[in-house]
Amino acid sequence: MFSACKTTEFKETAGNEACSKCGIYSTSFSSGFTTCACDEGFYRAVNERGDSAKPCHKIPAVISVVININEITGSSANISWTSDYADPDFDGFIVVCEKCDPMFERKTTETYIKLDDLSAFTNYNMTVAIINSNTNLTQRTNTKMFSFTTLIGVLPAIGEIRKNVNEDGSVLLQWDMPPGIIEPDNVVFVIKYDGKEVVTKKLSYLLKTGSEDKNFKVEVYLQIVKGGNTYKGVSSFTVVSIPGGVGLGLVVGVVAAIIILLIVVFIIVFCVWKRRHPAYLQVVRMEDGTVKLPNRFLKLPGGKQLYVDPTTYNAVDDAVTEFANEIRRNDLHVGQMLGGGEFAEVYKGTLVISNKNIPVAIKTLRSGATKKDRDDFLGEAAILGQFNDPNVIVIEGVILKDHPNMIVLEFMSNGALDKYLQQNDTKFTVLQLLGMARGVASGMKYLSELGYIHRDVAARNILVDDRQICKVSDFGMSREIKVDETYDTQGGKIPVRWTAPESIQFRKFTTASDVWSYGVLLWEIVSFGERPYWDWGNYEVVERINAGYRLPPPMHCPKVLHDLMLTCWYKDRQKRPKFNALRDTLEKWIRNPESLQEIASVITKTDENLDYTVLQTINKWLQAIGMDKYTSNFVDQGFATPRQILELTESDLEALGIGPIGHRKKIYKAIKNTQTQVESRHSSLSGRKKLTSFSQKR
Repeated sequence: MFSACKTTEFKETAGNEACSKCGIYSTSFSSGFTTCACDEGFYRAVNERGDSAKPCHKIPAVISVVININEITGSSANISWTSDYADPDFDGFIVVCEKCDPMFERKTTETYIKLDDLSAFTNYNMTVAIINSNTNLTQRTNTKMFSFTTLIGVLPAIGEIRKNVNEDGSVLLQWDMPPGIIEPDNVVFVIKYDGKEVVTKKLSYLLKTGSEDKNFKVEVYLQIVKGGNTYKGVSSFTVVSIPGGVGLGLVVGVVAAIIILLIVVFIIVFCVWKRRHPAYLQVVRMEDGTVKLPNRFLKLPGGKQLYVDPTTYNAVDDAVTEFANEIRRNDLHVGQMLGGGEFAEVYKGTLVISNKNIPVAIKTLRSGATKKDRDDFLGEAAILGQFNDPNVIVIEGVILKDHPNMIVLEFMSNGALDKYLQQNDTKFTVLQLLGMARGVASGMKYLSELGYIHRDVAARNILVDDRQICKVSDFGMSREIKVDETYDTQGGKIPVRWTAPESIQFRKFTTASDVWSYGVLLWEIVSFGERPYWDWGNYEVVERINAGYRLPPPMHCPKVLHDLMLTCWYKDRQKRPKFNALRDTLEKWIRNPESLQEIASVITKTDENLDYTVLQTINKWLQAIGMDKYTSNFVDQGFATPRQILELTESDLEALGIGPIGHRKKIYKAIKNTQTQVESRHSSLSGRKKLTSFSQKR
């Protein structure tokens, strides 16, 4: 039996190895932990983070100072402070002003600074912090914030007033915000003409036509109200000529009739559109994770509650408290480590509920994680706490009040779907595979109807329990995606092989883009976890998809199932099926498998357009299918032309040294295509020289 370490000790892995002592000013919180976290107010050096044996260093607490701001003008301010901090290791103060242009950051041992070249009528937020040798080691400080607002200086004129004459004779006046006005929300513009005075916050004003021709002298100036006082800018003038138009009564009558007609047409169109486009299908998830909802999207059919984005809360802890249950730490026992991500580790554990031991998976926030890492980590708990579906991973609860924070999930004994399929290659029947696909479709139907967009529907993000029930997972944790399967963007990495073309191009995700990803997942299931698009590079994948290429049917794939995949990959996202239709179709095939008997041809549309019979050498033939790197494997065994390889099997290809199974399948499909084309061109093969068997050539 393994012995647990004390709270002042740790083991990096479970076992009989000796416990190591936690670094000074750090603890492992409770026995059995594999890391030691620094005490509150203490931090490890930057180059020692992650090493639990290293000491933690105390940095100065939040500075206890009195801030004095004097001699504020429209362009400068004097700032001084007092501090009772006494430390022989004192190294000065760091003063930062992020809004200053350029950004102001100064280290000083004095207790005052002067800021110049500030903008008038602008609020500045600044911080001051004490530094010592420990802050240099840990790159951490405790800052005190303060702010001040500069006075209003001389307000400038708006400059040139531009005039654009419209077809109806009206004139649009436009101008620019004057330089030096940093807070435009506090600015209004006053337009005076023909005895009228109009106030607007816009940078334009429309002068409409009347019944008579008129010339106006127009005056425009900016105005700011501050502290009960009104400040007026320098006026700009222009002359505008407005032609007369039709009578006002006729205009009003025509406009009213048009408005009534448009309202009637709009109501009819809206009713038809609403019937064909349920509200939940209009949800758009942006690249940074934020969700845009239509205004009418308040409640779902059947009284379901809408998914709430945790980022809309002031603090992610509030969202977690609302949607997830707090678990007592004493009821949770941590076992062996299963894996880890960028800022979390995953353990197998046991949760005690009503004297029953329930196996669970425990995600633990790493020591030293940043606030953003913590928010992303807990965001997954806030998301999962809103879901309740047999095909979506279940959250048992969280540990939020103690450290480290934990997320407790149901334990899925068979792990990720892609690995499970690879470990059981060809062992499942078509109906078993369809059952897995049906489960994922049902889970995605539930999520899409709540307005949730996953963005990464792939076999690696589907978990399988001991009854082969598939559940959708991975709702926020840093994803373990291979580097060569991702595409870098400003908002992070996109898994190109599973992502819809419009999402790659415009960085917007919808339920329709999740359907595209589900089609690729279907292909993964039927191919027993084969990598989509094999060893193609990301650029090649994107280029060929945009050119119309689609994944061919895997070996022994029913034709109707590959046809279903192709509907998921329609370029027009409006034509892709909904998840409820996908689930219903799969259920129909499971109940009536007769339609699954026809197996899809290995000849794809792209392959049919390629005439293999005109390729005279094995090198040209391999180049045509992108496998020319294996030319020497064939030539060294005496295969010089495509006709000489028509009788090779997949086992022969493996013996030729073609290792990756995806490459062997691709070459074998091309052999079958070539054979079909040769046979169709020559009705009689009696005159063809019989090929020497591969075993003799070896």
